Amino acid sequence: MKKNKEINRQREELLNSYHQLKNEDFEIEKFKTFVLSEFKEPVSKIIDSSKELIEDERLKQNINSESNKLITLLSEWDYLTNSKDIGELKKSATKIKQTIKVLIDGLSIHAKKSKVNLDYSLDIQDQWIELDSLRFKLFFKYLFNDILKYISKSSYLKVVVRTKDDSLELLIESNSKVLADNFFSIQHYSPYYKAANTLLTAMDGTLTVNNENNLTILAHLPIKVVDTQNNKIEEVLWKHLDLNQKLPSDKNNILLFCNDNDYLPAFQLFDDQENNLVFERTTSAISSAIKHVNIHCLVLYNIPVDEQLVQLFHLIKNSTAQTTLPIIYISEDID
Repeated sequence: MKKNKEINRQREELLNSYHQLKNEDFEIEKFKTFVLSEFKEPVSKIIDSSKELIEDERLKQNINSESNKLITLLSEWDYLTNSKDIGELKKSATKIKQTIKVLIDGLSIHAKKSKVNLDYSLDIQDQWIELDSLRFKLFFKYLFNDILKYISKSSYLKVVVRTKDDSLELLIESNSKVLADNFFSIQHYSPYYKAANTLLTAMDGTLTVNNENNLTILAHLPIKVVDTQNNKIEEVLWKHLDLNQKLPSDKNNILLFCNDNDYLPAFQLFDDQENNLVFERTTSAISSAIKHVNIHCLVLYNIPVDEQLVQLFHLIKNSTAQTTLPIIYISEDID
């Protein structure tokens, strides 16, 4: 009898804890919705009004700078809240070692800027796996966004990525006291952390945090190796649609400009039976495609805004091949 009472008591405590967490999430979302709806317009008006401050240029710059920080924060909340709505799970054959190396190289650059001692090791088999490339890349970037934001200068950040049998593991460890002290708030209130967790959960992954001594984070993702011996893999080939062949006239001809490592996420976003997709990775090839193919839309995916891109815009503007060309710019970095 006492045993049953104890079980019932524990069950009630568990249910109460669960409802408390659910209510906490609900209240946070209500607060974010309120801020997004109420703050955007006033902040925009402040920025517009500051342009009329002709006498004090320094004051005008300060107001613009601080207001833009608020606009960026509001945009982050708005964007990251929709991470669960990026479409159905789409797994494609991905060379995992190459994908991880590109992400780690990007992390190294940001760690150097933050003056953090990054120590990483990759124990990854050179194999093809089934992976939702878009979700995985965004998960990786969002998770490290908060880590680099709060980590102390000169502290160490250890990152280990390994594949073993049917799993991919990402181990993160740091001795930064500032990061450790703030990680509870990150877990409960950061839109980046919540978006990362949402993306990982959608891929059937798990995230475990241990903050007893040094902060340790372990992400575990189940993977399925593609059997390349039996030709079950379809490799991505650049110019997979021959530009000299006539494309079906009843479909949208979409020209995508991206680097090799961004092909899969871009393909995932625009793959549709109504679309003909043409991929290119140089400005000269893009210019040539626009001149010789009836392109309905140009998509720039993770392309840096530099002199080459500006020159491409001038070529498109001055081109007589097409009078109008809608352009979509997509970046995985919110800013």
